[in-house]
Amino acid sequence: MRPFSNNEVITFLLLLFSQLVSFTTPLSLTPRPPQRSEIANLHLPALVKSQLSSNTIQPFITTIQSKSIVEVKVDAEVQLGVITSVISKSKVGIMLDGEAERTVDLGQIITVYDEEESSASIKEAILTSSAKTALSTLSSSSVDEIENGLETVWKRYRKRKGGKDKFTHKHLTKKELNQLDPEVAEILRNAYKRDTSLFRSLDATLDLFPKKSIDTTLPSQTLATATFILSDSRTGGRFKRLPCFPLSHDSDSNSILVLNGGWLANDENMRQTNEASKFAQRNNDPAGLELEASDESILSRMEFLAMGSDLKLRRDDASAPPCDDVGVKEALKKLGLPVTPKGAKAALVMLNRWSEKKEEAQKEAQVSPWSEATIQSSQNFIAYAKARRKVKSMQQGKFFPNFTIDTKKTAFRDDAVGIQPRRKENIVNGNKFELVISITDVSAVSWADIDTSQAQDERFSKEDAETLKKAAQARCMSRYDLPFGPLHLLPPPVLGGLSIKEGDKNECVSVIVYLDEKTGEVIDARVERSLILAKTLSYEEANGMLEGTAEERGKSEDALMKIEALLESWQRRRILTSAVSKQRSERLASRSERSRTFARSRAHCIVDSSLDLYSTVATKLLREKKAPVCRMPGSGVNKGGRLATGPLRRWVDMLAQRQLLAVLVGAGKVMSAEECRAASERAGRMRNAIAASRFRGNKD
Repeated sequence: MRPFSNNEVITFLLLLFSQLVSFTTPLSLTPRPPQRSEIANLHLPALVKSQLSSNTIQPFITTIQSKSIVEVKVDAEVQLGVITSVISKSKVGIMLDGEAERTVDLGQIITVYDEEESSASIKEAILTSSAKTALSTLSSSSVDEIENGLETVWKRYRKRKGGKDKFTHKHLTKKELNQLDPEVAEILRNAYKRDTSLFRSLDATLDLFPKKSIDTTLPSQTLATATFILSDSRTGGRFKRLPCFPLSHDSDSNSILVLNGGWLANDENMRQTNEASKFAQRNNDPAGLELEASDESILSRMEFLAMGSDLKLRRDDASAPPCDDVGVKEALKKLGLPVTPKGAKAALVMLNRWSEKKEEAQKEAQVSPWSEATIQSSQNFIAYAKARRKVKSMQQGKFFPNFTIDTKKTAFRDDAVGIQPRRKENIVNGNKFELVISITDVSAVSWADIDTSQAQDERFSKEDAETLKKAAQARCMSRYDLPFGPLHLLPPPVLGGLSIKEGDKNECVSVIVYLDEKTGEVIDARVERSLILAKTLSYEEANGMLEGTAEERGKSEDALMKIEALLESWQRRRILTSAVSKQRSERLASRSERSRTFARSRAHCIVDSSLDLYSTVATKLLREKKAPVCRMPGSGVNKGGRLATGPLRRWVDMLAQRQLLAVLVGAGKVMSAEECRAASERAGRMRNAIAASRFRGNKD
């Protein structure tokens, strides 16, 4: 039987705990102060006492006695209880959640807390239920928030090789330890584990519940935190339980002097090794497997290896040399496969992440970087897309000039820019045209916006749309920098069916902007679903049209020049009013001057400015409606970021487009703030995983 996943644990707790009564009596949990005097009474060699008295180990020495509040692992879960008796050096009596007294081993006690109130005020019967009530307040969308909190805790407490927090030079050597009595040596080995990577559940509550208006010293929050850390220690590789360790038993005072325990944050290599081992164990039977966050990370990096990337990861310190990707290496070894692109492909096929191609005539079996279900849904989508384009081609109306500009080799185009005449009664300062900036409409995939009656093809179902949406969510973004070719967000046939094509009437989500051509001020703006005809241009072709003489220009050339003039006006105003825009403009100009292979042309400026304007207006309109914005972390408008401009390359942009349609067009359900935050954080984690690898994508 495979271990329960974090999501399963959280879902179970939410269902179970929502029925329980909330906890209202606060209980203070504070660390017990150092007990220096008690060390002197230990029957240990002076050298050992000196080691235990060090400033590093001393704070972890505490006493277990009657009325002590402890965090304990019982029946495969963490609970809070009250010590009722000390039976021996290794066993204590404890009261849990109103039960009768039971006996537990000292090794089951994770942490000892100090209770400042009298025993009469300790509400033993509701300690555990209060934590369950706290967990019941979490919505399902809080899973990502908890995952981010656990990652923050790990980064704060993890061991760093050669860091200042190490104190090994103060330890006894292995030779000196081996010369001691075995029991005494075991005491010191356990003492040496108590360093800055050890923390208590109480210490981590603020990271897991940063926005909760609940006192973090409550047992409810402490136990909720412990529950999540225990679950992560079982299914992931970040943490390890370190229980209390006995030093001496005083029968007269009925107490035990112990090295207090808690949770250890593993170092980077140990984390990857643990995650890989548990990944391999869980994936022995991949059918119906619910992936952990660590599994998704390993699979994503395994895909990079399968596409020819090396297994070097960048460290947090940019100046440090890259380190080996131990997680992927260990996962492949545990699965009995070579640490090569071929081995990674075999693993991905075995785990149903990729699938074997049906054409096996070649000597070496070929694979597709998609599951069989995704491939089947892609085929169904192609038929749907063709039928839908046929229906749209019959629609009549007047179509104005639009241009999609990109490199000659671009296979999938998702943006276009054009102009259309403004109604005469709404013309201001003589500008007769509105800018129309369009992004291909991907809502058929992003939220199952299916209209099969119009498409006259029922093979593409909402289940197919859900399959493709999950495939995009798993990959999160495209990569174009891998040796064996691009790793796309969605299967290429789907991207082809969604991309803007010359000669077709293309469904788009357009931002329509009316500018004061002289000042660049935005006078009016709106978002619409649109149908556009677009001329396909390379950057070279667009520059040729812009640089032609007056005699050589036709309607298309005049339209493109008008687009350029309007965008230049807006960009000038933006640089004057935004320090971020000014810095970005200077940075791009400097990069173009330094580069020997790339020159930023007028056509490049048109594309960049149009996408910047799209993002700026879309963000402003959403904020005016007080709607949450779904975007990549750190990509706000005040940082020069974009919104919903790359839905064929970024999953978070697919969701951002969905939000635009829901809020500003009234199509579909509006995403909540929690849903937007969870999606943004997931996208950020995947971006960080990609940024950690040696190669970086070059299309943004």
